Amino acid sequence: MSKNEINGTVELSIGGGVFPAQAKVAISVARRFGTRSAEVLQPSVDALGEDGLSARLQASEEIDVLVARAVLAGGATSHAGKRRLLAKVVQKAVLDDAEIDQSLLIIEMIEQIDSPHIRCLEDIRRAELRAQASGEMGVTARGAEKPITDEVSATVRKYPEMLIRRLEGLGLVDGSLTWDGITVITGTTSTGTLILQELHNVDL
Repeated sequence: MSKNEINGTVELSIGGGVFPAQAKVAISVARRFGTRSAEVLQPSVDALGEDGLSARLQASEEIDVLVARAVLAGGATSHAGKRRLLAKVVQKAVLDDAEIDQSLLIIEMIEQIDSPHIRCLEDIRRAELRAQASGEMGVTARGAEKPITDEVSATVRKYPEMLIRRLEGLGLVDGSLTWDGITVITGTTSTGTLILQELHNVDL
């Protein structure tokens, strides 16, 4: 879209350019959104070229929708790690049909979390590791319930309940609801740990 097209669209959306100051701000915001979105596409463009990527998207509606979701999520986040992970997931999907399902699942998950959720999840994971290192949390068999520890409990108390409930609802942390409505968190789930690993180990 050209600069004139952007200007026209924004002016039309706010009433024919009656508020030029607001239009200028809106255009600036839209450009920054576009820049962040472009980060998600760039590795795929590098791999296939613009024409190759365009042909790939036209040939597969499933991949087209996957990329659209990732681009929107990338434009709407300030978390650079999230954008890099979205870029990695998109690149995998456009290069290999076998990656589409896994890529969709990851996109669906990280669409629903942003910087506050990621910071909280990282903090809980660090507390869990401290509890393990100190012996407060012993070795837990796969699938077994983790014990409640002071390290994790103290960390969880630092965050709003709505944030903790969100992570628990997404299956990123282990939690249970007590009789009086308090959510007790024992640590991260395997999915939560995987998402953190993916965010920290993006190699494009």
